[in-house]
Amino acid sequence: MEKILVDMDGRLGNQMFQYAYALKLKKQYPESEIIINFYRISLYADLAPNESGWKDNLQYFKADYQTNQQKLSDFLSGYLSKKQYFWLRVTNRLQHHLSIFKKNSYFPFEKLPNLLKYYSRFLYRHGLLIYPSKIEKLNYEMENSNILLHSYFEDASFFEGLQDELRATFSPREELLEQNKDLYKKIKEGQSICITIRRGDYLSKENQQSFFQCDESYFIKGIEIIKEKVKNPIFFFFSDDLEYAGQFAMEVMTEDDQFFVEKEGNPIWEKLRLMSACKHYIISNSTFSWWCQFLSDNPQKIVVGPKNWYPKDSINKNNALVQNDWIQI
Repeated sequence: MEKILVDMDGRLGNQMFQYAYALKLKKQYPESEIIINFYRISLYADLAPNESGWKDNLQYFKADYQTNQQKLSDFLSGYLSKKQYFWLRVTNRLQHHLSIFKKNSYFPFEKLPNLLKYYSRFLYRHGLLIYPSKIEKLNYEMENSNILLHSYFEDASFFEGLQDELRATFSPREELLEQNKDLYKKIKEGQSICITIRRGDYLSKENQQSFFQCDESYFIKGIEIIKEKVKNPIFFFFSDDLEYAGQFAMEVMTEDDQFFVEKEGNPIWEKLRLMSACKHYIISNSTFSWWCQFLSDNPQKIVVGPKNWYPKDSINKNNALVQNDWIQI
């Protein structure tokens, strides 16, 4: 295999999954080169200028890849074989025009109708990891020298045994910020509990039904569980809405509790460093939260996570990020 092509989608948490899967493939094909196109993300940045994170976030970490800024169609036609490009365009048309393709794109592979399972295997064998949106383990030899990744690869089992390599890969290039040195020391020295509260776009009208899963009662229950299991816990609150996180912390923490709320102004790579340094976790159903607990090097870590990754009525049906060793609520 010569090239592993990534049609990148999403913000940091999603980008990490896509890059990690490309890295996993590179271990299988060591002579290959990872090339990432961020054109799709640049379009999102133009459509949502008030939302941060729509950019190449991997640049802040020790990931090894080449970038390509061409228009997506030029990028793909330049690297894919004629047969690959034909089936890519067919798949895009099917997803656009047929409701069965749209609906089942958000299902895990094993829940696809048999015809779509066959179609997904067919694409995989031709080096197109593009359908469904949440790729499962498909152990088939690929027939092309170049492979295209456009999916989310959100499955904990994909990355078993790669923790050490991924910790090194996703360590920030920049040094610890001065404003966080005391906080980082407290995290490393105490029984630190990372609480990640995801709000932001999860609360929008179009996203709430599909994504908002971890409400205040969830975090209160998680805090109760941690207090029962960890002696002298110190709680560290992280969020994309720090004003809300600070108010919530003041309401739920007692005068006997030790707790801290991260400071404003931390870049995303600094957040990842601080959060992944914690000993234990109460996470949201956010890919960024998931990576923080996964990258922790504490072998005795306790993770409180949601039993179901998505709300009951969500179009997303994949639950592969929920790990068996979590305390699920």
